[in-house]
Amino acid sequence: MITKFSKSFGFALTGIKIAWREELNFKIELACGLLALLAGLLLHISLTEFAIIALTIGFVLAIEGLNTALEELCDKFQPTHDPHIAKIKDLAAAAVLISSIGAILVALFIFGPHIVTLDHTLETWLASARTESLTHVFRWITILGNGYFVLISATLIGLVILLKKKIRVFVSFMVMLFGTAVSVQIIKLLVARERPSLLHLLPSESLYSFPSLHAAAALALYSFLVWLACQHLPKGPTRKLIAYLALIIILAVGASRMYLGVHFLSDVLAGYLIGLMWLLIGTKIAKK
Repeated sequence: MITKFSKSFGFALTGIKIAWREELNFKIELACGLLALLAGLLLHISLTEFAIIALTIGFVLAIEGLNTALEELCDKFQPTHDPHIAKIKDLAAAAVLISSIGAILVALFIFGPHIVTLDHTLETWLASARTESLTHVFRWITILGNGYFVLISATLIGLVILLKKKIRVFVSFMVMLFGTAVSVQIIKLLVARERPSLLHLLPSESLYSFPSLHAAAALALYSFLVWLACQHLPKGPTRKLIAYLALIIILAVGASRMYLGVHFLSDVLAGYLIGLMWLLIGTKIAKK
């Protein structure tokens, strides 16, 4: 009995290792789960809330694992395109999407009230920490998430993808960016949250505050570049360098929006969540 259990446990560990080694989405979801647990510790959430977060993380990772296993099975027995196989993969991808949306809602319900209380405290502290040199630096950094910059970058990246004749990847890229932009604008209109009340340093910002489009677009665009690098570059320092640079840019853009006084912390975090959701959708479409 014990031997059988140990073998089953060993098989499970092997599956986790495979998912970690071969699935970028699994790594992203696991990293988000660990960050959620860390946030729970820092925000002193209750044991019940901790349990809900842990169960949600486990559920999302389990669904991702099942989706990966199903894709491997389908590709093994039908390597060429088949409408029935495509339907199966679509349903599996839908399950991942639904579980991810559910996880985001759980995070909003549990962490939302805690994070909102930090918004004004952080806003006041950042306003007191401003210097002329830092302001100049962050004004340049925030351009990396600007709509025009993202549009130009996306156009160039899209052209390269088309030249490589990767039509499905191009479609997934466009779906991700369009979905991110539309989702953010709809939520802005629905929530209608005003910008921070303290003096902000970008007077041209006129739309509502929640969520941050800069943060969402930065996460979606630069994370997709990391995904492309993982698909086409061999493992090594180049892939790691691209991943680290993307992470630095994503975090720096979010920080710039708060430092410049045009967004609250909760705006930026919500933008990241929306960008992450559409990133997962885009990569799933690309891999079908």
